[in-house]
This record gives sequence, C-alpha cells and structure tokens, in this order.
Amino acid sequence: LAMITNAQGQADDSSHRVITQFSHLAEYFEVIIIAGSKDIPPKPNPEPFDLCLSQLQMNEDEVVFVGDDWYIDIQGALHKGITPVWIKHHLVKRNWPDGDDAVQVITSLNDLLDQKLFG
Repeated sequence: LAMITNAQGQADDSSHRVITQFSHLAEYFEVIIIAGSKDIPPKPNPEPFDLCLSQLQMNEDEVVFVGDDWYIDIQGALHKGITPVWIKHHLVKRNWPDGDDAVQVITSLNDLLDQKLFG
C-alpha cells in the first residue's frame, strides 16, 4: 500500500499534513511520496508515479490508484498507464467535473472491498 500526495506549500516533508495531522496512518503505508517537495514534481506529472512504482517494485498494470481529483489524480494515473479509481467523497465540497464513464467511481473507501470493482 502506497500514498502519493502533493505538497501544499510546505517547506519540507516534515510539515506536510500526512506527517503532522495523520502520522498514525503512516504505519499502514509501505511507501509515501510527497510530490512537489525534494525535487519531485507534483502530480499529475508522471515522476511521482514512477518513483512510487519503483519503490514498490511493481509495474503500472499491477496497481490501482485511488484519487479524488479528476485532473491531478485520475488524469495523472491514466497518463502513466495506471488504472484509476475516482473517489467522489463528501469530506470536501466540490464541483465534480463530468469525467469519463470508463473510470470506476466510488463514494467511500469501503467500496474498494467490492470484488466487482477489480473483476
């Protein structure tokens, strides 16, 4: 399990909210990439996806990327050849773009437990 998140104006990784507010989640991830810091360009650039795949020692066709932003996450994964799952959660109010019918849409991470999602 890995996470790729964009830096949001932090000076370095240690001030990113994944570290400061959600540090208890870090133990669940084998790899955490904070794109936009340490010379890693932000998503949707393919470089953070490449770095993550390299650290996981996996190929594009072996992973699924779950993201909540159509342009940054879903388009970034698609351009890299990774199967995206678009989570339209209700944690943040958004105006969701239309997207693409070929991309699987979920509203909760619990939906990932549905085996039909990958079958």
